[in-house]
Order: sequence, then C-alpha cells, then structure tokens
Amino acid sequence: MIFKILNYSVKTKSIKYWLLLILCFFPFLNLLRLPTDTQPNALLLSIPILLISLRKKFPSYYLLGFFLFLVAFIMLLLSKLDFGAILSFSNYVSVFIVPLAVFFTLKFFNGLSYDFFKKVIYIWGFVGLVQKLFYSSFLSFLLSRSSEGGVSSGRGVVSLAPEPTYYGSVIILFIVVYFLNFSEKKDYRLLLILLIQLVALSVSSTAILVLLVAAGVYFFLVFMNLPIKRILMVMGFFLALVLAITLITPLFSGSRVYTLVNMVISKPELILLDQSISERFNAIYFSIGSLFHNYGIPNGFNTFKDYVWLQSQDPNNAKFFFNYRIESYTRILSGFGMGIFELGIFGLLIPFLIFISIWRSLKIPTILFAYVLFNLLMFTAMSLNNALILFIIGNMIYITNREKTTDDLNLSDKI
Repeated sequence: MIFKILNYSVKTKSIKYWLLLILCFFPFLNLLRLPTDTQPNALLLSIPILLISLRKKFPSYYLLGFFLFLVAFIMLLLSKLDFGAILSFSNYVSVFIVPLAVFFTLKFFNGLSYDFFKKVIYIWGFVGLVQKLFYSSFLSFLLSRSSEGGVSSGRGVVSLAPEPTYYGSVIILFIVVYFLNFSEKKDYRLLLILLIQLVALSVSSTAILVLLVAAGVYFFLVFMNLPIKRILMVMGFFLALVLAITLITPLFSGSRVYTLVNMVISKPELILLDQSISERFNAIYFSIGSLFHNYGIPNGFNTFKDYVWLQSQDPNNAKFFFNYRIESYTRILSGFGMGIFELGIFGLLIPFLIFISIWRSLKIPTILFAYVLFNLLMFTAMSLNNALILFIIGNMIYITNREKTTDDLNLSDKI
C-alpha cells in the first residue's frame, strides 16, 4: 500500500516535467491562440518549475542569463511598448528561464529518454508524410499559421511547423539532440529517418545547407589532427558524397532546392536575387555589422526596419538589395543576429553562454559536431524563444554538469 502511494506520488510529480519536454519538442503548438509562430508554452510552464527548484544547485555561471534579462528589461523600458517589443523581450526572458527549467527536468529524469525522443521523431515524420501524400492541411489547426500548398510549388511540407524551412530547422535540432545524447547507440536507422524528413519532406534549402556546411566545418576541425590514412578516408567520404548528390539531384528537378543549386553553380552572385535568401543574408550581415557600426551600443527593439532602410540608402550596399521590400525587415531572421542587434555587445552573451554550457564536453567528437551544427543554425531565421533551442541549451548545461560530476567522482576514486 505504501509502495503504491509513493509510486503515485512520483508519477504525479513527474507530470510537469513530462509536459515541459513535450512543449519543448513541439514548440509551435498554438495552445494560447497567439498570433506568433513560436509559442511561449514552455516559458510559462518553466516559471513554476524554476520557482520550486530554486533551492537546488545549478551552475552559477548561468546567472549571466539573469544579467542578459536585466539588459533586455532596460531596452524594453526604453522602447515603445507594443506587442513587438514584448515579443522581443520574451526571447531574453526565455533564454534565462527555460534552459534552467530543462536542466532541472533532465536531472529529475536522469537524462532524456531515448524512447520518448524516438516517438517525437516518428510523430513529426508521420504528420509530414500524411501531408505529403494525402492531405496537406493535416493537423494545421494546431498552429497559428501554416504555409499550405508547398508541395505543388516545389517546396516541402510543414509537418507541425509553420513553414517547410522551420520543419527543416526542427530536424536539424533533432540531429543536434541525437548527437548530444544518443550517439553511442549508433542507431543509424533513426538518423536515416531524420535525413529522409529533411530531404524528402521539408525540402528546406536552408536546413540542408546548414547541415552540409556544419559537416564541412567539423571535418576541417578534425582534419588537422588526422593521420594520413584517416585523411584519405575523409577524402573518400566526400568523393562518395559528391557522387551520391550527383545521382539523386535529377529526382528534385523542379524543386526550389534544385533551382537554387543551379543558380549558385552558374552564377554564384545571382543567389542574392532570390528574395528569401537575400532577406536572410541581410538579416545576418546587417545585424552583426551593426555591432561595429554602432560601437557595440544596443539598438533596442523594433528598430531593425529603420536601420535596414538607412543601410539601403548607401550606394555601397546596393548589391544587397536586389529584391528590396522594407516590410520584410520587421523581424530579424537570425537568432544570434537578433541578440547582437537588439542588445549590442551584451548580445554576445548568448553564444558565450552556449559555449560555456558545453565546453567541457567538446573533446567528444559527436558533441563537437552537435555544437558546430547548433551554432550555424543559430545564425539562420531561428527565434531565441523557440522552445527546442532552449531545450538544447538546457541539455548542454545538464551534460556539462554530469561530466563535471563524473570527473569529480573519478578524482575522488584516485584519492
């Protein structure tokens, strides 16, 4: 009888933690019916979880997140108080609160459940497959918006995300989670399922490019320390990859990815003629460039549109504005770029927090790859309040804390 009561108590206690994980892995569910793509569901649940966990130990360095919150709060007071400013402010509140709540959640479960993670991937894949083959609006009512009709226009499906690009980014983030937590399982079938979703369902040129660039950067980092035999193996791998891409490319004729690849091969400079790519590139270039242009001083919220307009008046920047629509620059299509533009030099705390959260484990090759992949994706159109991004930061804190505990135990054994 006592065992049953204790077991029921543990299960009841775990509900809030399970719910947080679900909200993190499905960040676009519009439960509150707000007119935004990324929803604050995980943030709202993280607040009570953090409050009841304040007495527990957590890495003291993450108090830098509180400093980030204070700077953002000052920017909010100095900005015109509207929905856009509050939405921008929520990014920095989320960066401070949600990762710590995730850290305590993973400590409660002693890590992320592999079975749960696989089910999440299967759900995203199933919804995307149904949209691809049968009904393009399947479960779209769960989201604030859904760009339907992508299949007929050469784009992919959205699954449980607002756009194919966001779906592709979610798949990239799942790959990051896999390499952070489960690479030792060597479940290549699960990786294959993720790659199929990326290439055949989301068909996101941005996500595919990020994955390829991350692979290139990773191999470059390890290339310097490889013996000749390993170097030849790496070169052989890239040769096989090029041949495989050459063979499967005709299967995607007519798709947006195919069009962009042909554009890059024929005349690389013409890639900026693509409106979507131009806006994303400008978001990265001008947001980070503002750090030097404004001497590290924060620009505040809701000022990016005016800043881009001023930059467009400079004849030296004409090449960046082939397809110029000022209304497209109301939000910053870059995670890191957003923090750097709005908070100036203080925005650099975000990549610093990510680095310090995982640096102890970067000696592990798979975690190094996950770190490179995650950081590259953060330069793309990712909101800082995306719950899956925040989960990964909390996951990194947990992994580093776990590694530190293991090192301490090993040291005590030696003593």
